[in-house]
Amino acid sequence: MFIACFLEVHTVLKGSSLPGVLPRELVKLPYLCEMNLGDNQFTDKVPDELGNLMNLKIVLSSNHLSGTLPQTLVRLKNLTDFRLNDNNFDGLYHII
Repeated sequence: MFIACFLEVHTVLKGSSLPGVLPRELVKLPYLCEMNLGDNQFTDKVPDELGNLMNLKIVLSSNHLSGTLPQTLVRLKNLTDFRLNDNNFDGLYHII
């Protein structure tokens, strides 16, 4: 007997005017497959741990994120959507 269980977690808080840094607790959700946090007021940098989530759609556009993109993002082999436009990142996107 085989039992299949498919659990997907979607976090969509687009346009909620959320301030502060990206919550590191989000990267502790192993079944997170969509993280749409666009059009908010997030600051600081993208957490390194984001690269540990293998099946992810990431939308972080139109925030106030800065710094450089973490090298861990190259681990996202199944990435289907990756939006970071309209932020304040430093340097080139050398990992893409």
